[in-house]
Amino acid sequence: MSRIDSIRITPIRSPVLPRGMCHVCRVSPGEKWQVDNIHCGSFYIPVYFLSVGLMQSDSLQASKENLMAEWWTTYVTCTGFWVPFMCANWRFCPAAHRVKAMQTANLFWNVIIDHLAHREEVHEHAHHEE
Repeated sequence: MSRIDSIRITPIRSPVLPRGMCHVCRVSPGEKWQVDNIHCGSFYIPVYFLSVGLMQSDSLQASKENLMAEWWTTYVTCTGFWVPFMCANWRFCPAAHRVKAMQTANLFWNVIIDHLAHREEVHEHAHHEE
Protein backbone atom coordinates (compact mmCIF):
# COMPACT_ATOMS: atom_id res chain seq x y z
CA MET A 1 0.00 0.00 0.00
CA SER A 2 1.44 3.38 -0.96
CA ARG A 3 1.63 6.35 1.38
CA ILE A 4 -1.26 8.05 -0.47
CA ASP A 5 -3.45 4.94 -0.11
CA SER A 6 -3.02 5.07 3.67
CA ILE A 7 -4.64 8.52 3.97
CA ARG A 8 -8.28 8.01 4.81
CA ILE A 9 -11.01 10.42 3.69
CA THR A 10 -14.04 10.20 5.95
CA PRO A 11 -17.36 11.93 5.23
CA ILE A 12 -18.77 14.06 8.05
CA ARG A 13 -22.14 15.69 8.52
CA SER A 14 -22.33 19.41 7.93
CA PRO A 15 -25.35 21.68 8.44
CA VAL A 16 -24.09 23.96 5.63
CA LEU A 17 -22.83 21.64 2.89
CA PRO A 18 -24.99 19.04 1.14
CA ARG A 19 -24.60 15.43 2.29
CA GLY A 20 -21.33 13.87 1.17
CA MET A 21 -19.71 17.20 0.20
CA CYS A 22 -17.70 17.71 3.38
CA HIS A 23 -14.80 15.39 4.21
CA VAL A 24 -12.18 15.15 6.90
CA CYS A 25 -8.79 13.84 5.95
CA ARG A 26 -7.54 11.58 8.73
CA VAL A 27 -3.79 11.36 8.71
CA SER A 28 -1.81 9.46 11.30
CA PRO A 29 0.67 11.47 13.42
CA GLY A 30 3.56 9.85 11.56
CA GLU A 31 2.14 11.04 8.23
CA LYS A 32 1.18 14.53 9.41
CA TRP A 33 4.71 15.93 9.16
CA GLN A 34 4.92 14.76 5.54
CA VAL A 35 1.66 16.52 4.62
CA ASP A 36 2.77 19.66 6.48
CA ASN A 37 6.19 19.60 4.84
CA ILE A 38 4.69 19.47 1.34
CA HIS A 39 2.30 22.29 2.27
CA CYS A 40 5.13 24.36 3.70
CA GLY A 41 7.37 24.22 0.64
CA SER A 42 4.73 24.50 -2.04
CA PHE A 43 2.28 26.96 -0.48
CA TYR A 44 3.21 28.52 2.85
CA ILE A 45 6.72 29.80 2.05
CA PRO A 46 5.79 31.39 -1.32
CA VAL A 47 2.66 33.01 0.11
CA TYR A 48 4.61 34.31 3.10
CA PHE A 49 7.44 35.86 1.07
CA LEU A 50 5.17 37.35 -1.61
CA SER A 51 2.58 38.77 0.80
CA VAL A 52 5.13 40.21 3.24
CA GLY A 53 7.08 41.75 0.35
CA LEU A 54 3.98 43.34 -1.15
CA MET A 55 2.77 44.62 2.25
CA GLN A 56 6.17 46.28 2.71
CA SER A 57 5.66 48.09 -0.62
CA ASP A 58 8.22 45.95 -2.44
CA SER A 59 7.43 45.30 -6.09
CA LEU A 60 6.09 41.92 -7.09
CA GLN A 61 9.35 41.30 -8.95
CA ALA A 62 11.45 42.16 -5.87
CA SER A 63 9.25 39.89 -3.73
CA LYS A 64 9.70 37.05 -6.23
CA GLU A 65 13.47 37.58 -6.28
CA ASN A 66 13.60 37.45 -2.47
CA LEU A 67 11.49 34.27 -2.53
CA MET A 68 13.79 32.65 -5.09
CA ALA A 69 16.89 33.66 -3.14
CA GLU A 70 15.60 32.47 0.22
CA TRP A 71 13.26 29.56 -0.64
CA TRP A 72 15.75 26.70 -0.22
CA THR A 73 17.22 28.04 3.03
CA THR A 74 13.74 28.63 4.43
CA TYR A 75 12.50 25.19 3.34
CA VAL A 76 15.49 23.39 4.87
CA THR A 77 15.14 25.43 8.07
CA CYS A 78 11.40 24.71 8.15
CA THR A 79 12.01 20.99 7.76
CA GLY A 80 14.78 21.03 10.36
CA PHE A 81 12.58 22.86 12.83
CA TRP A 82 9.11 21.35 12.32
CA VAL A 83 9.78 17.68 11.61
CA PRO A 84 11.66 17.02 14.88
CA PHE A 85 9.23 19.22 16.80
CA MET A 86 6.15 17.44 15.45
CA CYS A 87 7.63 14.01 16.10
CA ALA A 88 8.48 15.00 19.68
CA ASN A 89 5.12 16.72 20.19
CA TRP A 90 3.17 13.62 19.12
CA ARG A 91 5.50 11.20 20.92
CA PHE A 92 6.16 12.88 24.27
CA CYS A 93 3.60 15.63 24.83
CA PRO A 94 0.29 14.67 26.47
CA ALA A 95 -2.70 15.38 24.22
CA ALA A 96 -3.96 18.10 26.56
CA HIS A 97 -0.74 20.11 26.07
CA ARG A 98 -0.09 19.64 22.33
CA VAL A 99 -1.86 22.84 21.29
CA LYS A 100 0.11 24.93 23.79
CA ALA A 101 3.35 23.32 22.62
CA MET A 102 2.41 24.07 19.00
CA GLN A 103 1.60 27.70 19.85
CA THR A 104 4.97 28.10 21.54
CA ALA A 105 6.76 26.52 18.58
CA ASN A 106 4.84 28.83 16.21
CA LEU A 107 6.07 31.86 18.13
CA PHE A 108 9.67 30.74 17.64
CA TRP A 109 9.03 29.81 13.99
CA ASN A 110 7.58 33.27 13.27
CA VAL A 111 10.78 34.85 14.57
CA ILE A 112 12.89 32.48 12.48
CA ILE A 113 11.00 32.99 9.20
CA ASP A 114 10.91 36.76 9.71
CA HIS A 115 14.69 36.74 10.16
CA LEU A 116 15.13 34.62 7.02
CA ALA A 117 12.88 36.92 5.00
CA HIS A 118 14.82 40.01 6.06
CA ARG A 119 18.41 38.78 6.19
CA GLU A 120 19.38 40.90 3.19
CA GLU A 121 18.12 44.05 4.92
CA VAL A 122 20.18 43.25 8.03
CA HIS A 123 23.33 42.81 5.91
CA GLU A 124 22.65 46.05 3.99
CA HIS A 125 22.06 47.97 7.23
CA ALA A 126 25.34 46.67 8.68
CA HIS A 127 27.26 47.74 5.56
CA HIS A 128 25.77 51.25 5.66
CA GLU A 129 26.91 51.73 9.27
CA GLU A 130 30.54 50.88 8.44
